[in-house]
Amino acid sequence: MTIYALSVLFFSQSSLAFLLGAAWSHMWWLAHASFATGFMALSYGIIQAFLTTGSFSRVYSQSEMMEQLRAEKARTDDALLKLQHAHEALEVAAATDSLTGCANRREFEARGRAEVERVKRSGAPLSFVTIDLDHFKQINDDHGHRAGDEVLRVFVKLVKMTLRPSDLVGRIGGEEFALILPDTPLEGAAIIAERLRQLTEREVVTLSGAQIRFTVSLGVAQYGPDGVTYDSVVEAADSRMYRAKQAGRNQVTTP
Repeated sequence: MTIYALSVLFFSQSSLAFLLGAAWSHMWWLAHASFATGFMALSYGIIQAFLTTGSFSRVYSQSEMMEQLRAEKARTDDALLKLQHAHEALEVAAATDSLTGCANRREFEARGRAEVERVKRSGAPLSFVTIDLDHFKQINDDHGHRAGDEVLRVFVKLVKMTLRPSDLVGRIGGEEFALILPDTPLEGAAIIAERLRQLTEREVVTLSGAQIRFTVSLGVAQYGPDGVTYDSVVEAADSRMYRAKQAGRNQVTTP
């Protein structure tokens, strides 16, 4: 088998030299000589392999070939799995707000529009809540942007503690967030919003020795009574959130 393998290798190299050798090249005769020598070596290797194994069919062991195929398949499967994981990671990154880990605006809007289309067919209730952190600029001015970032991260953790797995929180702007609450009528959404308001009011963020408290203003709207498109329902929730801020902040506004 060793002689056969070496002869195949030599024949391959000499064949390449023959094919690449041009007739007008001064090395043309050497290419022919290499090819002839390689051909003889290959013939000798085949004869030796036959004499050793007693059969041309056993020059390559079937078990060895199967083992090589299994190894190649394993490498291919591993490469495909890594590619799939990389693709999934890119999809998650494209849909996620890098600071807080919640959905970004594009993902939130896509999910919101999809939910509106779903309830058009099913007739199930669907509510939206828009949220703004009160006096957030003052937090940044007094404690720095690092503290402001930490407040945003803590707030999203509080939201996720409040929501169900089917709900979604998204960061719409700097300190503006919104919730999608499937299968939830206005009254249920108002209860969730008030629970989140109270939870936020009690939270204290400690950073570099400073204790930071913050509150939120929230507006609630339901698909159907407050609008029959994604944009109109979110606009209704936004309008109520601004009313909450104008009325003194740290409160939930419903119709």
